[in-house]
Amino acid sequence: GAPARIRFTASSQSVLPEIARLDGVRWIEEVAEQMEDNGNTAGTIQSGTPGNTPIWDRGIHGEGQIIGVIDSGAVDIAHCFFQDPTNNTPGPTHRKVLEVRPASNSGHATFVAAIALGDDFNNLGAAANRGNAWAARLVSGGRAEGIFNALTSNNAQGVRIHTNSWHDN
Repeated sequence: GAPARIRFTASSQSVLPEIARLDGVRWIEEVAEQMEDNGNTAGTIQSGTPGNTPIWDRGIHGEGQIIGVIDSGAVDIAHCFFQDPTNNTPGPTHRKVLEVRPASNSGHATFVAAIALGDDFNNLGAAANRGNAWAARLVSGGRAEGIFNALTSNNAQGVRIHTNSWHDN
């Protein structure tokens, strides 16, 4: 009983008037080509213009901040944006990561954390696609522990800034 929906690719826009005249057609919606935008996010977030970084230009890079990422799993601390080449065990001596909960990694958590505070250990403070607060540190928690428990645990680690890039219906 639901209305039919048909998706197709037209060879050119010139055929649209002919398709629109068909009896059953009620709506034609363009589906844009989707592209992943992994570069220039810092400038876009800071100013709305890729490559324009007015916050960094004022010397603000996240120094002294701890950001909590609450996601479907943990941030992959073997990723170059979070890895400590000397001792990759999370804790007070790790260059980026204070704590990781739970043990299973999430690609989404890693992506979100990289945008927020990733900094490539091979190119500290200078990687083209580093996070907005690249000098900040990280606590990674999982949403399975519940939002209250995650926020409470993060608070105990000194987290005052959070990102949880998910929602419940």
